[in-house]
Amino acid sequence: MDKYQRLREFIVENFEATTNKKDRLHTEDIMNILSNNKLLFSTSKTAQVFKSMNIGEHRTNCRINSKTKSGYYFIAYTGST
Repeated sequence: MDKYQRLREFIVENFEATTNKKDRLHTEDIMNILSNNKLLFSTSKTAQVFKSMNIGEHRTNCRINSKTKSGYYFIAYTGST
């Protein structure tokens, strides 16, 4: 299995698209989740995978708990930390 296939499988198993705009994750938090699971990829490669799988909607200004950073709307993390 190539490393990108492992990334795709992890995303399918642990993230889901939602219809609720309040479901949000910062890009930094997604990258930390991937890193904690020994999946080290660039943010651009990770974004390509999310986009190709129609999971989340990327925004440059994603506000969560009064912090505005790059992130995704319409996404939920269903895995464990």
